Amino acid sequence: MNKMTYRLLALCLLLQMFSMNAQVSWQAPYRIDYFDQIDYSKNLVYTFNTSKDAKSFELNLYNLKGAHLNMIEVPLKNSLKIRSCAAVGTNTVFYFIDGNTGILLSVDKDGKEISSTEFEDKQSFSYDTYIQDCDGASFYLSRSFKDDKMGHTTEKFDIKCARQWAYTLTPEKGKNQLMLANGSKNGVILMSRYLKNAFAVDGPVSMIFLDADGKVVSNTLLTLPPFFNPYMLKVLNDGSAFVVADYGKPASTIYPLIPLGTNYMKIKTDGSVVTNVFLENKALNDKFGIKKEDGTLLYTENPGMRIIDIKENGSDIVMVGESYLLKQYEITTPAGTSTMASTSINADLTLGDLYLLTVGDLELEKAKSIWKPKKMYQMKGFFKGSIDYVYEEMMNIHAMSFQGFKGNDLIVRNFNHGFQYVNTIKDGEAIDNAATRVYFGKAIGNSGSNITYVPIESDYTGKAGQIYREGVMVTEQGVLLYQYNNVTSNLQFSFIN
Repeated sequence: MNKMTYRLLALCLLLQMFSMNAQVSWQAPYRIDYFDQIDYSKNLVYTFNTSKDAKSFELNLYNLKGAHLNMIEVPLKNSLKIRSCAAVGTNTVFYFIDGNTGILLSVDKDGKEISSTEFEDKQSFSYDTYIQDCDGASFYLSRSFKDDKMGHTTEKFDIKCARQWAYTLTPEKGKNQLMLANGSKNGVILMSRYLKNAFAVDGPVSMIFLDADGKVVSNTLLTLPPFFNPYMLKVLNDGSAFVVADYGKPASTIYPLIPLGTNYMKIKTDGSVVTNVFLENKALNDKFGIKKEDGTLLYTENPGMRIIDIKENGSDIVMVGESYLLKQYEITTPAGTSTMASTSINADLTLGDLYLLTVGDLELEKAKSIWKPKKMYQMKGFFKGSIDYVYEEMMNIHAMSFQGFKGNDLIVRNFNHGFQYVNTIKDGEAIDNAATRVYFGKAIGNSGSNITYVPIESDYTGKAGQIYREGVMVTEQGVLLYQYNNVTSNLQFSFIN
């Protein structure tokens, strides 16, 4: 077969791919001269950016189908940024941080401001904050703070941002680190670590349950494995906490950032641990890894697994995970005539199959694997040597493959031969079906035989910033796609029911 035949065959396959998949139509554009941040809550979509005259910030609010609702002007402050946003009933609450000042802002379902308040906050610029809906008319705000001592506080506010109570945890010596928080109508659950001094990186971990009035229900010291690193906390319908963590010292010298496995626990409100499972990456690779004819594994390096979401399905707890490989490397740029030599820390994150795990006595036997095309995110110049940092960045820009549930179906965002698509994987399906993919946006990155290489840099103007300007939002109403054209400064949405 000659080269011309190969090219014609490739062209036919490409045309067939597009003819089999419905393409999107974009709505009328919105002009945003300095596009910066886009995200959404359960109730609305928002963008946050400086104004054209650079004299203020603009918080633009849209409904879940991409129609513009309102714009709220925020006074220009050099370090102002959104630290957290969450739906509270039909309303939405934002938490901004500017230097040592925290700003709460609540808006209604039409994007109109309800109320706002400011107070001192010296830590949230660097540490996570958590907003959790209580009962649709009030919410909890959990954050770190530093006065004479360093600890964390959880406060309850009504929708007009009036404080109702506060629970504060500070030690006599050392500090209490807020690791995770979540809440519900029953109260708040906090995971807290005690560090004996400013140089300590590990210490005893407690699980604290507060009721909706801020009273302590239980405060229990947990027995944890070495190298325990929790990253997800969900409040279950019965009020229990469900915690997911990486654990164990990395076993690979080729991929030294990948932990030994995944630990998940169910903890009742009295602090008792009723489920405590350790699932090694090797066990998943033994079950789902590609095998040679003799039954041995083709690839002996065990991919890690990151849990992306947890769903209660009747009496079952279902976790969605994604396999990954993460490799760090450095690139040194020699000194020039007018520049000094510099070294950048980079990383390649390869995302593989999705996993569905049902919590119970036979997790691994019941586990399911869903095949999809691989992608490698090539992160240049801003990697911080942590899988947590990588996934926080990926979640912030909606770059994970799994985007959300629609019923029991999975919505995924992925790439195929450099083209981006969104797809629905039906309940029970074992593959990302090519026939139902909906392609959108421009071609991105480079492609191999079964992988797309996607460059990522903190640069909104170049091709390596394209991943920041396009994305998928899964809501109760449907799927909303977005794209920002940095040449025309236009933001567009496309709603898929």
